[in-house]
Amino acid sequence: AVLCTSLALISLLGTVTCKLTVSKHDLTLTLNEKETFDLEISNTSETNAVLQFVIQHEDIVNISTQSVDLSGLTNVSIPIDVEAIGAGHSQVYANISNSSINVDDVYLRVTVHKIPGLDTFSLVIGWLYFVAWSISFYPQIYINWRRKSVVGLNFDFIVLNIIGFTLYGIFNLGLYCIPEIEDEYFNRYPRGLNPVQNKTISCS
Repeated sequence: AVLCTSLALISLLGTVTCKLTVSKHDLTLTLNEKETFDLEISNTSETNAVLQFVIQHEDIVNISTQSVDLSGLTNVSIPIDVEAIGAGHSQVYANISNSSINVDDVYLRVTVHKIPGLDTFSLVIGWLYFVAWSISFYPQIYINWRRKSVVGLNFDFIVLNIIGFTLYGIFNLGLYCIPEIEDEYFNRYPRGLNPVQNKTISCS
């Protein structure tokens, strides 16, 4: 019993307690724009661990601090600058020399636009298309109601539309809501942006 207690005490004493996180996980920048996030360090016991930032696409973003020595640091926030040097999407995550410290919450997703107004313009056009596409169905519904007839209605057309819109909705929801699918898209198109936005989900 004494041996077990001693081993448990040694294990507890040898455990490194440290909480690492960042002030924000998502940034949207314009090309050549800079913004700052904070690396927040708390509950740090004595450790010689070194945290190393890894940039997924170094031709899209650059950060001012590549590594942080955690020795002697406790309850501090370290500001880190992010610079957008290329259009596209990139992630920044962390590796650490001490495997007992969890760095799962130390990550940043950065989206870089060339022209911010173009994104707004695309959003407006998308909503206009959605509204126009939705309204286009109502005249036919009203005409059918006025003449009390649906003569000419093609049920094959209805079935094909239901199948098409269902698959279209599944695709959009998957790319927008499931991180694994979004990551696969960005791995294939690292300089692209997610084409599925709120308006696309509404249209689905």
